[in-house]
Amino acid sequence: MEHYADLSVVPLLELAAPQLADVALDYGCGAGQVAFAFAPLVGRVDAVDRDPDTLAEAERLGAEQGLTNVAFAAADLLGLPAADGSYNLVLARNALHTLQEPERALAE
Repeated sequence: MEHYADLSVVPLLELAAPQLADVALDYGCGAGQVAFAFAPLVGRVDAVDRDPDTLAEAERLGAEQGLTNVAFAAADLLGLPAADGSYNLVLARNALHTLQEPERALAE
């Protein structure tokens, strides 16, 4: 396993076993650490968050790293703008505990 500055991402990588054919959703992406770790290993990462300032920072960091297969978007985490079955990997490292209705988020 490569060295990652944020070691909390390593268990996600090991459990998810990402493949180049995967399309991943980073749900509640924050500044993009999980999206950045998965990007070299999957076809595409769509990273959504509800905070536009955090997304702007994530976009800046992703551009610094030259990542071209990560797209950031502001989204209502309880009503995602994607059709069912759009993703075969859904990542949510630090989002569910911040929501008032985590069960609804999991259903989404």
